[in-house]
Amino acid sequence: MPTKRPKRQHLAEGRAWRRTTDAVVIRDWGKCHICFHYGAKSADHIVPDTEGGKPTMDNLKAAHGLGSPCPDCSTAAQKPIYCNEIRGAMSVERARRRIRELTRLPIEDPKTYRGPEGRDWD
Repeated sequence: MPTKRPKRQHLAEGRAWRRTTDAVVIRDWGKCHICFHYGAKSADHIVPDTEGGKPTMDNLKAAHGLGSPCPDCSTAAQKPIYCNEIRGAMSVERARRRIRELTRLPIEDPKTYRGPEGRDWD
């Protein structure tokens, strides 16, 4: 008889995960931490759970995930772009490079972007 796989106790599931995700999206104003566009409706682990990351508010940020593609990136790529799915197991920086390749959009952090000629655009 096959043995049952042990349940991972530290993961939030179902209603608990949905509440946590909703709280993260509200906290981050729905701004995706990968592409910096608004409209994110899911959460992404900063430290993946496979590497010991916990599904706590400190380890989650808003991202465009399955069911909520990025409207800006999707328009530019002419197909749905799910930032969290593109990231997968790669780093956030690598996911941003991949999104740049797909969309041809400049994916830059608005807090650090200085614009052409070092001009401050705040």
